[in-house]
Amino acid sequence: MLPIGLGILGVVLILPFQKIQNDIETLVDEEFKQRPVGNENWYVFVYEQSSGNFNMHTYGYRSNAIKVSQVETWCNCARNFISKIEYVVLRCSASFPCFWKSTSPNAISKAIEDLQMSLTRPMFTFYELPNHDIVSHVGEFVKGPSIASSNPSIYEFCDLKKPGDSTNLTLRYGEVYDLNLLYSLSSDNAYVTFLEQMESTEVVLDLILCLPRTSSMTSVVNKLHERLIEQLDVAKDLAKDTQKLTSLSLNEFPLFGGAQHPIALWSINGSDINKQKRELLHNLLIQPWQPIFTNPCALSDLTHDVLINVHSGIKSSVPGGSMRLVVGDYGYYHYMQQNLNDKITANDCFMLPVPTTHMEIQQMLVKIGDKPSSFIGSKEWIGSMEIGYVLEELYSTTFRTIHCPSGAQLSQYASQLYDHFTLHGTPVMLGGANLAYIILGVDYNADTKDISFLILDPHYTGDDNLTAILTKPQQLENFKGYACGWRKPKSFSKSSFYNFCLPQRPNTI
Repeated sequence: MLPIGLGILGVVLILPFQKIQNDIETLVDEEFKQRPVGNENWYVFVYEQSSGNFNMHTYGYRSNAIKVSQVETWCNCARNFISKIEYVVLRCSASFPCFWKSTSPNAISKAIEDLQMSLTRPMFTFYELPNHDIVSHVGEFVKGPSIASSNPSIYEFCDLKKPGDSTNLTLRYGEVYDLNLLYSLSSDNAYVTFLEQMESTEVVLDLILCLPRTSSMTSVVNKLHERLIEQLDVAKDLAKDTQKLTSLSLNEFPLFGGAQHPIALWSINGSDINKQKRELLHNLLIQPWQPIFTNPCALSDLTHDVLINVHSGIKSSVPGGSMRLVVGDYGYYHYMQQNLNDKITANDCFMLPVPTTHMEIQQMLVKIGDKPSSFIGSKEWIGSMEIGYVLEELYSTTFRTIHCPSGAQLSQYASQLYDHFTLHGTPVMLGGANLAYIILGVDYNADTKDISFLILDPHYTGDDNLTAILTKPQQLENFKGYACGWRKPKSFSKSSFYNFCLPQRPNTI
């Protein structure tokens, strides 16, 4: 399911080889014949892989291509595109407990229907806007307005300063604004019952809106509430077809390739959608062959207390080089962050997909038999091999290691690292000389063998200021340079060995 405010325009036609215009028009005609019945506003986007040429055709004007503008995106982030078209992303998540008697036929579906009916009552459901004003689902202010307009636009109630403004430019979709759903748990005919005699099902909805920043508050709330009721209709149907139901969740999944939006899929009792449906989605949405539509990949909380994807937009540093960078989102954790004086320990921080404390890592290494019990609470070194073991334990992933005898020989592993980021796109942990780093990518010229490593340095102790991290030299451990930036092999110690940990991405969907 697409976000509120977006619809399907048409199809993408990918041509592996360049074709003459008549052949392209014939192929476009065939695509138009398969358009949805009655849909006159249907487009075919044609992309020629060999030449990089692309154009768009609309039904009724097949011979005249529509001009298409390009917007550069970085690291699968859509914020530049969203900014260019002057749209805003909003999000509303809600969880509803539904209680029902197991002896009643279609009891779960009936409980969801009762919830749905309650949510349609004007004084039962409210939405808190990003500026903390509260409105009913028909757009009447209950608290506020805190601004002059009685029907403010997104531009006003999100307090946007100008097109493209965002307080966190490192997020995949730019700034995402939360709309909080508030609803009453009582009804006009309230009654008391014993919950131990009732079964329960949790219905969780996660709704994304992608709308022009000029959209009015009334329009936003009406569209959101309409989609909320629609999805409860779907939940009712799913409940009818499921024998034992403990949870129904509508999860949002981010797409790769700079897509402007995630898509929403239902999960029943915490299960993934089946593999056949996942394969269909990968083909329809032109997604890489890697886990994307399984529950662990669902969009998490978009409010972060650390910077996200700090390397976004970084430029090449090697003449004639080809960059291969980390794929996906990550948070930057470093020394002295969040008022934690972890600089005094002998452990360097590695990036994990989910933040994990030193103590938890130590306990895990003892649990799997890699370390003795005395390791817990100590200041002993945690290296790249140990981080690989932790990833295996936490996420059942495999990892590969590379041992480099000296920093002077790091450039010899350029092609292996280039291939790793091409095939797997996971961050590489590098440990040596009693220090540790994250490699976010490489810039490599295969002809000259010139290489630079994109290093994210956990030894940074300054504020979470993106400008300072990317553009101002910092005094780091045994090195003065950028906390996130390109480094040559010569910047590493010639007298120390180094170990790489390369997490392997599952070759499955």
